[in-house]
Amino acid sequence: PHAVEAGQVVVGDTAAVQGGGPLSTGWLKTKDDCLVAAYRAATEVLFTEVSRTTEATEPSDDPRGMLNAAMRAYCRLLAANPGPARALVVESVACPAIRKVRAECLTAWAQLMEALVAERRPDRPVPPMAGTAAIGAVVHLLATAIEEGRGLSSMSGILADTAYRLLLA
Repeated sequence: PHAVEAGQVVVGDTAAVQGGGPLSTGWLKTKDDCLVAAYRAATEVLFTEVSRTTEATEPSDDPRGMLNAAMRAYCRLLAANPGPARALVVESVACPAIRKVRAECLTAWAQLMEALVAERRPDRPVPPMAGTAAIGAVVHLLATAIEEGRGLSSMSGILADTAYRLLLA
């Protein structure tokens, strides 16, 4: 139901092409509108897939196992979509139009990670800003891997270990 391609955003039955064209719905008036819509759509797909994966783990499961499952799903989806992955993880940093929505999305990721770990380890409170530190590390490691041409599928272990250490510091 979702696809993000260069210059095109398709979410459900709604399609828009930056600059008009036969699929244009008229709601994307500028390149910035297109970039923000693409970022939101890609993030929604990733968030949905990771949430689905973590919901399949038991709340009593070890946080490290849950983080491994979440990072495997995240990396698998990014690896299967290299163009959107590059735009989402690397190029979005340099786009002023995306800055606000990117910050909102990263905050949501951080809060999700904190909540999932807190649910599985009620005896150990998650330190303040630990989710922000964890998602910052995850995004930086992914950006580095993409820039260096490394396979993203192999990144899930280091991402999960890094997030685990920061969330349960």
